[in-house]
Amino acid sequence: MVEHLDAGIGRVLAGLKETGLERDTFVVFTSDNGGSLPHAQSNHPWRDGKQSHYDGGLRVPFAARWPGRIAAGSRSEYAGLIFDLLPTVLEMAGAPEARGLYAQKA
Repeated sequence: MVEHLDAGIGRVLAGLKETGLERDTFVVFTSDNGGSLPHAQSNHPWRDGKQSHYDGGLRVPFAARWPGRIAAGSRSEYAGLIFDLLPTVLEMAGAPEARGLYAQKA
């Protein structure tokens, strides 16, 4: 699966380069939280898995690429939540504020 994932991401990045969109495109890779221990999935080195409040159930892979904006190989220790992503990307794109986007209408 990792080889297929790597090949797929490589095709996306190659397509962006071919079309000249590489420097203007913010690329994000993420996934859901924790592997399922009953299905022999490992979250090593983190403790526990899905439906747990330990790191193995909370941490998710997250990688972002934006040439000229994010330094290659840089890292952050910021603990983010996936719902932080939408307003961040909207702001990056210069879109109007997304406040109230999830608010229930009365």
